[in-house]
Amino acid sequence: MNDEYKSFFNETKFYFATNGFIFVHAGLNFQVEYPFEDTFSMLWIRNMKVDKKRVDKKIIVHGHTPTPLPVVKKNLGLIHKAGSLNIDTGCVMKSYFGCGYLSALEVETMQLYSVENVD
Repeated sequence: MNDEYKSFFNETKFYFATNGFIFVHAGLNFQVEYPFEDTFSMLWIRNMKVDKKRVDKKIIVHGHTPTPLPVVKKNLGLIHKAGSLNIDTGCVMKSYFGCGYLSALEVETMQLYSVENVD
């Protein structure tokens, strides 16, 4: 691996927080005392149970677990109650019902954008 790629990976953050959101690949592990130190879970956790008090009521936007697009759209309406939204719509999983989309969330408007994988 060349130095440019090593630098990129060494400088990449495991999560990014704003006033109202936390963006992380897979999620946070609220079963440990310090979820922001559990970098393994940030990359691999599934079935996260959000403790809104421990994240100052911020909404966690994550992926890692492919979810059918209709389910993501339904969950968007429950985002404030759940405290999180998984936007992984299984881009490479076109043969699975509701998957095969690349999705992004515009947090200013809470608009979900999805495009079908045509490859």
